[in-house]
Amino acid sequence: MTVTKPLIAFSALSVEEQNDIHLAQGALARARVSQSDFRVASALRATNGAGDLKSFPGCNTEYSAWGLTCCAERKALQQALDDGHDRLLCVTLTFARLADTGMAPCGLCRGALLEYGGRDLQFNCVVDANFSVMRWTTGEFLPERNVRKKIHWHALEREAQDLCSQALVAAKEAYAPYSGIKSGVAVLAQNSEGQERIFRAGRFENASYGATTTAVEIACGLAATQGFRNVTALSFSPGETAHQKVHPVFVDDGFVEISGAELQVARERGLNATIFNMQWDGPFVGVASLNDMLPYGFGPESMGLS
Repeated sequence: MTVTKPLIAFSALSVEEQNDIHLAQGALARARVSQSDFRVASALRATNGAGDLKSFPGCNTEYSAWGLTCCAERKALQQALDDGHDRLLCVTLTFARLADTGMAPCGLCRGALLEYGGRDLQFNCVVDANFSVMRWTTGEFLPERNVRKKIHWHALEREAQDLCSQALVAAKEAYAPYSGIKSGVAVLAQNSEGQERIFRAGRFENASYGATTTAVEIACGLAATQGFRNVTALSFSPGETAHQKVHPVFVDDGFVEISGAELQVARERGLNATIFNMQWDGPFVGVASLNDMLPYGFGPESMGLS
């Protein structure tokens, strides 16, 4: 974690915020966590077109097929959208296992809530038994545009240029017949003996859209299953048409920002990795650490693993 936030006492919160905490706490018991025993719940406050205010609870639901697992925040979001409450105001998040250092949403939920709630959507993350919270915004949770350094391709070191070139090749190999978003990734990873290798992959789409696999997932999976589990750098090519396909909130200054879901995957074994994100048609590369792009991230340590 590179960012800290002051604690806000429960008594200092508004009545609506306090009620959302109680709503989320009540949802914890309904979490279905047969795989992890890690209960998470949330409350999403939103209004509809008529200005009616309502809070929606959500809790995590796990499946034996792990990829189907749905987080509390996205379940609450889906309920709100289904009910026509699409003007999002505040997300409250709580965990059965509270820690003084606090916990925060995963990258998947950050990206989903950024898309539907914008960069100023407020998060209240409960951090202790007294219901103290840390307050964030989605823009702070996914701050790529604020933390990247914009470097001209020719100013990159040769190794970085080579890694980016591999991502460009991978983008051409992507399978994207439904969206046309031919993104590619190259991952530089080390094994336990310190040997390095580059693994590249393109996006692989599926007619059942939720089964689509990102390039980051494939490349990191290839690296890990071959024993290269320390990701030190990752280059990303969004493809030539991605800026026309994704939500405008993810497009900035010639860059298509790397999604929260992709950052979450890379974080599993690459907390300190350097990320290179190439403009879709310009000569510049955005450079930042993964830890800065996904601050206060949810990772193995959150689940008690080193």
